[in-house]
Amino acid sequence: MTEYLFDTNVLSVLLYGNISIPQKWSQIWNRIRNKQSHLILIAPVVSEIYYKNVPKFGEKKVKDKILWLKSLNQELPSLDYDDAIKAGAIKIRNPNNLSLVDCFILAVAGRRNSLILTTDTLIRDVAKNMKVNVSYIPFECLSKNS
Repeated sequence: MTEYLFDTNVLSVLLYGNISIPQKWSQIWNRIRNKQSHLILIAPVVSEIYYKNVPKFGEKKVKDKILWLKSLNQELPSLDYDDAIKAGAIKIRNPNNLSLVDCFILAVAGRRNSLILTTDTLIRDVAKNMKVNVSYIPFECLSKNS
């Protein structure tokens, strides 16, 4: 089964945004929602979704969305020592460019040979340099629904 990691911005748009996403991403999202593909949801991303969205949407709504996201997965992979070291190594090479959460996304996607969906040029560029699969769409290209 195909596996995907979404950066926090992509998940926030999918969960809370009144934004249309391009067909190539909406097809992936529909496959995940229908449990035909696998969303990898790691703890650092959950934390970032929580702290970035609670101020705007409230704790209950955010927790409910996170629980719903978790229900889409067949597993919630634990991060291990190797993931932590790899994320740290990515951070060392990109000290001012990537958040630690982004580094964990890259580390796990690299280990699991998963596709990252991102609106972040930094994630895109580092993923390409690491030979990690990435699908990038600039945030500005996502259109607001009327």
